[in-house]
Amino acid sequence: MLVKNLVAVVAAVVSVLLFGAGPAQAHSALIGSTPAAEAALAAPPDRIELQFNQPINASFATVTVTDGDGTQRGGSRVDVAGDRVQVAVLEPLTPGEYTVGYRVVSADGHPITGSYTFTVT
Repeated sequence: MLVKNLVAVVAAVVSVLLFGAGPAQAHSALIGSTPAAEAALAAPPDRIELQFNQPINASFATVTVTDGDGTQRGGSRVDVAGDRVQVAVLEPLTPGEYTVGYRVVSADGHPITGSYTFTVT
């Protein structure tokens, strides 16, 4: 009986090591944005849109748009619709580099944070 239990435990450990925990390891992530990361735009955008691989909790979504001096250039109201998050750009962006920073929480409770840059030429 002891040998049978030991074999079962070893088989379970080997399975976890070989195959992982499966779908539970899938985390929420940014899968697209407008403008795209590292984009060079001839015309300034009037909004920023982020798309994630899971729906986003509207209560915890924050998106910032800052210029090279660190001045906030995006609105404070973030609109969430399923897996998409948008923030308006309050006034036309002048030529330069801009950083989009985000902190959101997916519907399954996973926080997602990150940032990327784009340039208005």
